[in-house]
Amino acid sequence: MKKLIFSIALFGFFANQAFAASSLYALVNPSTIVINLVEWDGVTPFVVTPNILVSATGQPNAQIGGTYVGGVFTAPAAPTPAQGIIFANSPVSGATVNLPCAPQPQAKLYFFIQPAAALAALTIGLCNGPQDGDVLNILSTKAITALTWTAPSGTIISGLPTTLAATASGAIQVTYSTQYGGWFAW
Repeated sequence: MKKLIFSIALFGFFANQAFAASSLYALVNPSTIVINLVEWDGVTPFVVTPNILVSATGQPNAQIGGTYVGGVFTAPAAPTPAQGIIFANSPVSGATVNLPCAPQPQAKLYFFIQPAAALAALTIGLCNGPQDGDVLNILSTKAITALTWTAPSGTIISGLPTTLAATASGAIQVTYSTQYGGWFAW
């Protein structure tokens, strides 16, 4: 591979760098964070000031959002998903199950209904004090013929199903909206 000597402006001074044609490079900002990965032909001019252009070819840890310190790329940490509650219950027909609220705003609550047999009726009490963007996912291993929803006084319940088929995949998903004052199946 042909190496080119190229002069780039870095923080007000010039540094000679050897660049290989048609290779992958990381643009690293002054805080050592990788802000972009580019494939450069080694010839076409582009501005990198005040960033540092570092060869990233063959470097599996060179990722946008990662760091470049002391000649070493460190991959960015995986994002932490919003915490949620996994709630399983084996109700009998005619029972009422009151769901807890999610632990933080915009979190998810997973409710697995695992009755021994199909249910003629079940009442689900939605949490008292939901936060905007809370999401409730409901899955049942058996069919529920009559599904009733309850919520604190003044809370709207809209579009939520009144029956539930047994399913091994997919779920009912409802979201709480502060703007509209209730739980909605979108």
